[in-house]
Amino acid sequence: MEISSDVRARIIDAAEQLFEEAGRERFPPIDQVRRLARVGMNDASTVMKEWRRQQTSAPRSIAVEVPDRIKEVFHGALAEAWQEAQDLANESLTAAQQAWESERTEADSLRRELSDAYEAQADELEEVQKQLAAALERADTAEKATTEVENKLAEAREQIHVLQGRWDDAERRDKDKADRIAELKRELADERQQAERAAERHDAELGELRSKLEDARSELVRVQSRAEADADAAKQREQEAEARASALRAELDKTREQHAAAQERADAAVSEARERAATLSGRLEAATEQNRELMAAFGSQVKKKPSPARKKSASKDHGDETP
Repeated sequence: MEISSDVRARIIDAAEQLFEEAGRERFPPIDQVRRLARVGMNDASTVMKEWRRQQTSAPRSIAVEVPDRIKEVFHGALAEAWQEAQDLANESLTAAQQAWESERTEADSLRRELSDAYEAQADELEEVQKQLAAALERADTAEKATTEVENKLAEAREQIHVLQGRWDDAERRDKDKADRIAELKRELADERQQAERAAERHDAELGELRSKLEDARSELVRVQSRAEADADAAKQREQEAEARASALRAELDKTREQHAAAQERADAAVSEARERAATLSGRLEAATEQNRELMAAFGSQVKKKPSPARKKSASKDHGDETP
C-alpha cells in the first residue's frame, strides 16, 4: 500500500528531530518515531528503512586487477610488489566483510526494535483489555443498581397504590379526616418525585456507562487490528532482512573467489618474474664466461707477437756477419 506524502513527511520530520536530539550519534528507535509522528507501525518501519539507508553511503566496489603502481613497484623490488599485490587483493574482501557486518548489525537492530515495539503494543493492548474489563464490571454494577432502583420504584408504586387505597377508604369512611388525606397526598407526591428523580439519575448514569463501554469496545477492536497489522509487517520485514543477509553472504563468497583468483594471478606473476630473473642470470653468466675466454685469447696473442726493438736488434746482428 502506498504511503501518503503527508504521513511520509511526518515520519521523516520525527526521525530527524529524534536524531538531532541524540547528537546524530545513533538512529532513533522506530517505536519512538511512530509515537512522535502519530502513525502506524507498518508505515513507520517502511519509511524508517528508507531513511536509514539514505544516512549511510553504499559500499563501493574495489577492482581486483593489478594496477600500474604495482607493475612499477614490481620492476624495482619483487618483495614490495608481492606485498602490495596482497594488500590490494585483501581490500575487496575487507570491504565486503565490513558491508556484510554493517548490514547484519542494522538488520539485528531493526529486528530488536520491531520486537520491542510489538511488546509495547501488546502491553498497551493488555492495559486496554484491563480497562475494558473494569468498564464492564462498572456496567454490571450499574445494571444491578438500576435493577435495584427499579425494584424500589415498584415498591414505591405499590406503596402509592396502597396509600391511594387507604386514601379512598379514608375518604369514604370519614369526611372529617380531610387533613389526614391531604397529608397523605403530600407524602405520596413527595415520594413520587423522589422516586422519579432517582430513576432519572440512575438512567443518566447507566447511559454514560453504556457509552463508555461502547467506546472501550471500539478502542479494543482498533488496537487488536493495529497489533495484528504490525505483527504481519514485522514478520515481512524480518523475512526481507533474512533475504538481504543471504544475498550479502553470496556476495561475500563471490568476493572470496575473486580474492583467490587474484592471489593465483599474483603467484603466476611472481613465478614469471623469477623465471625471467633466472634467464637473465644465465645470460649474464654466459656473457661473463665468453668475455673471460676472449680476454684469455687476446692475452695469448699478445705474448706470441715480437716487439719492434727485438726485430731491429736481430737485423743488426746479421749485418755484421756479412763479409
